[in-house]
Amino acid sequence: MLNILQNNSPNDNEFQKIRNQILLTFELELLRNGGEIDLKIQISSLTNIQKQQLQELRAKQMHCVIRFNKIKDRIENETLENIERLHKFQFWHRKILEKLLFTQQQQNRLNKLRLARLAFWTEYLAEYNIFVEQIQNETDLCRLRGFWITKINNSQFINKKKLNLYKIRKEHIRILLEQSQQSDYKEYKMKFLLEDRGNIDRQIRLLKDDNLTDERQTIKLQEMCCGHLQDLLQMKEIANYDRLERLLHTYVRRQRVELLSNKSILTESINDLNQTLLENDRDRLLLIQTRKTRYNNLLYDITKRQMRAETNRETLANGECYDLII
Repeated sequence: MLNILQNNSPNDNEFQKIRNQILLTFELELLRNGGEIDLKIQISSLTNIQKQQLQELRAKQMHCVIRFNKIKDRIENETLENIERLHKFQFWHRKILEKLLFTQQQQNRLNKLRLARLAFWTEYLAEYNIFVEQIQNETDLCRLRGFWITKINNSQFINKKKLNLYKIRKEHIRILLEQSQQSDYKEYKMKFLLEDRGNIDRQIRLLKDDNLTDERQTIKLQEMCCGHLQDLLQMKEIANYDRLERLLHTYVRRQRVELLSNKSILTESINDLNQTLLENDRDRLLLIQTRKTRYNNLLYDITKRQMRAETNRETLANGECYDLII
């Protein structure tokens, strides 16, 4: 009977109330010596044993919060180089689970922070890889020497990643220059050999029909030479057409409306195609029209999205930017 009365005594209710407050408190200032909870225990009407138990619990909770905050801060400041430590069953996940002093709620909070940090760096890497891909797919040397320097400078990447992008840009410039030089050299050499007054042409001119037997004639050799030159030029023009067509689809897919504009390099290159060399294999006018249609459709869709997100009435008014676009 005495035990029953003690269990229902006001002291026990007060003890449980303070105990629950301690376990639910994660603010270090409230748990410190001389803090709000410490003072509440001291001025309570509890027995000395109960007070001692609560002070021990407060000290344990304080230690738990210190440890929690330490792990929390380290997770929030985890670097890209250590991204693997944030994955499931890796360093930080194991660190959270092995600390038995953490409640399930605290473990959940730390895991949520771990996943948020992992998502941040994963998205960061994805954006970085897009930069790398775009630089390596760039074919305009002027853009590589100007536009991409500005874009890298204005990016949110850490300095180490920016330096890597500069190196990739520089290496891609070197590759494009080498390819251009090799292509120009091969084209020049072949045209020099085949075109009028070239090496092969001069050799043909040295031949005399009177000194040839069977069906050998210099005129046939010259026709073969011209035909082979025509084939080479046609192959080059068709390859150029296919390259421009791929660029067109790439710019549309990536919504690079500025690269599809009427004054873009792509437009100039398409207009410069030689339909005579393309013959019936490719249609220059069709590619020109495709570029116009894709450009205007993309500009329409982008403008529509921007207008929906616009909050400035003046910008939407007649005479302002959208009205000019329309």
